[in-house]
Amino acid sequence: MFKLNFRKSIYHLFQQKPFSLGTLGQILNEPLLTITNNLEPFLLKKGYLLKTPRGRMLTSKAIQFLKNLT
Repeated sequence: MFKLNFRKSIYHLFQQKPFSLGTLGQILNEPLLTITNNLEPFLLKKGYLLKTPRGRMLTSKAIQFLKNLT
């Protein structure tokens, strides 16, 4: 699903900042519905994503995983 360059982009852009699903969809070039129905539930279940009042954030688990790719 993810290509390596997308993973690196997500790491560099969002490692400590909240982001919207719309922004994520634009970076991945995926429709918001696809992100909401498929990607977000997977990332939440695996512990890579948190929902916060300010938006979504990568967890430390996700940051460590993505850091190992760069």
